[in-house]
This record gives sequence, C-alpha cells and structure tokens, in this order.
Amino acid sequence: APGRVGFVFDASTPGDFEAGARFGNHVTIAHEGGCYTLYAHLREITVRPGDRVEAAQPIGVAGMTGAAGNRHLHFALHRGEPAVSMT
Repeated sequence: APGRVGFVFDASTPGDFEAGARFGNHVTIAHEGGCYTLYAHLREITVRPGDRVEAAQPIGVAGMTGAAGNRHLHFALHRGEPAVSMT
C-alpha cells in the first residue's frame, strides 16, 4: 500500500546480531488508516525517512542483517503508531 517512510535503520554490519533490535537494517512505513509495516533484515535500503512510497515500489534488497540466520525478508503489519524506534 502507499505510505510514507517513517524510520530507517541502515547501520547493521555483517555478524552484528544485535543491530537494529535484532532486525538488522530495516524500514517502517506509515499507511493511511493507522497501520504501519516493517521490512527487516535488509541488505540494502533505497528509501529515506519522509519519502513517499507507492504500492509495489522497491524499498530495498532482502538480506541477512541482524539475527536473520539466513537471507530473507521479515515483514510485519501493525495497527497504531510504533511505540519507539527499533534501534
């Protein structure tokens, strides 16, 4: 869904399993209707806080940062506002 990038953590380095609250490099996007999405364990991030994104727009590349274990994308959908940043 379209939305606005709210938070970006891009300081995770290989082998740092605690980085980004164990999510590694990650992005949150606020959507209309009071929801936000989280995309975590990214190898590369192509958006910045405040960017407007459209549905299906690439925001990064899946990776294995943080406590990923293997290359994958961790996706979560939440209702409400993020309580705190994930750092």
